[in-house]
Amino acid sequence: MERDGKDILCALRGLAGAAWQALLDLFFPPPAGCAFCGGQAEGGGVCPACRDLLAAYRERVGCVVCGAFLEDGAPAGEPGACAACRKKPPPFALARSLGPYEGLLKAAVLRLKFGGECWLARPLGGLLAELARAFPAAAAQPVLVPVPLSPGRLRERGYNQAGLLAREMSRALGWPLVEALVKIKEAPPQERLTAKERLAAPEGSFAPAAAFTSGSEVVLVDDVITTGATAAECARALLRAGASAVFVAAVAGARRA
Repeated sequence: MERDGKDILCALRGLAGAAWQALLDLFFPPPAGCAFCGGQAEGGGVCPACRDLLAAYRERVGCVVCGAFLEDGAPAGEPGACAACRKKPPPFALARSLGPYEGLLKAAVLRLKFGGECWLARPLGGLLAELARAFPAAAAQPVLVPVPLSPGRLRERGYNQAGLLAREMSRALGWPLVEALVKIKEAPPQERLTAKERLAAPEGSFAPAAAFTSGSEVVLVDDVITTGATAAECARALLRAGASAVFVAAVAGARRA
């Protein structure tokens, strides 16, 4: 029952405008303290220690294209593309995440995605807004597009975590948010697939929606980018619909040697 209540609150936050958000915050205030560790927070709900950890992650980006992070202990070397991106360049211009999908970021994603802690979208969205400001987009206001859920998954969960993140980014940046994609095919759960199957699973899963404005630069928003297959399939659909370039912003990413 408690989880059902959280899901309903998340759904309301996903639909609410600024005035309703303020009302929801009044009656359902987010927890005090750091979004990650619960410690004393500053600067948008993230404590100095966790901000330092996220800053250290940025120094360990190993691929200038997909944004994959170096494995622990791997030498930094000169910035360049990883083997996967050299072998098959992705259709998106570049992807970046706050850090690897482990530790505090993995816990935060799981709490947001499955724990109904939708308040986490605000601090995480604020951090993603900082990330997106650094994208080399030519447009003053790129369009924010969340990776969609299938209708069945959306009914099951009650909200789209990528949509919540994109909404908070839009509030922080003033950039328009457009539900420009629909998911037309549900892929099998990732944990049941081999590495090769994971790369192929999203093929044909996404289609452009009528609301998409042709010629826009797009920032695609998701919670996690691992193989990059979902982001690539979304980017292809957006480019076919007329996007001039696609950048990807995610909470957590992969490590690659």
